[in-house]
Amino acid sequence: MNGEKTLKFLWGTFTTIGAIIVIIGLIVFFCIYNNYKNKVDTLGIITNTGGRTTVSYNVEGEEHESSFSGYSSSFHLGDEIEIYYDKEDVNKIGSKSLDLLYLILPGIGSVFLLIGVIGLGVLSHKKNKEKDLRENGELVYATYLETIINRNVMVNGRNPYNVIVQWNNPEDGKKYLLKSKNIYFNPERLIEERNIKMFPVYINPNKKKQYFIDVDILKEYVVDLT
Repeated sequence: MNGEKTLKFLWGTFTTIGAIIVIIGLIVFFCIYNNYKNKVDTLGIITNTGGRTTVSYNVEGEEHESSFSGYSSSFHLGDEIEIYYDKEDVNKIGSKSLDLLYLILPGIGSVFLLIGVIGLGVLSHKKNKEKDLRENGELVYATYLETIINRNVMVNGRNPYNVIVQWNNPEDGKKYLLKSKNIYFNPERLIEERNIKMFPVYINPNKKKQYFIDVDILKEYVVDLT
């Protein structure tokens, strides 16, 4: 799988996992929240802490003691805390403050979702930019200079490559060094074997910094089996 496909798969995976976590988290939380209509708020005294917190509390003058899953570092023996019990089964108790922790799940999912959406958005933006430059940009040809390794990016444990070309602008007589998008194979040997001296470049005539080096001619000689 080449680098571009890997990135698309990676961001898509982040988006999918994030969306699933958000949905599950919200479903769990709203199921708990909707059950609050059957709950009665009261105060209890902590009698035991651990994996389950045990609390003694009063229901219509009758003393009860029961446990619920969950623990907070703020819980100490003898502390008075806010709890709720079920109208139909007073031995079923819980803590709304701990129930709020279920919102952590959709919060984590939102982070994954945001990362994935931003990643896919960046890829889509680059594609649209390339398409726009192909259709509306000025086509020029630039001289191949060298191939460098982009050490700022790593995909599947490998750094991509960039082709560096030089374009002589006849309008101002200046020489421009241009860098291609990331290439996920070393193109040096191909460039040498095919004796590629020039690369087509699409440039925004109004903003010279907006350009696209067409390195797709290299892909014609590479077979992607994924």
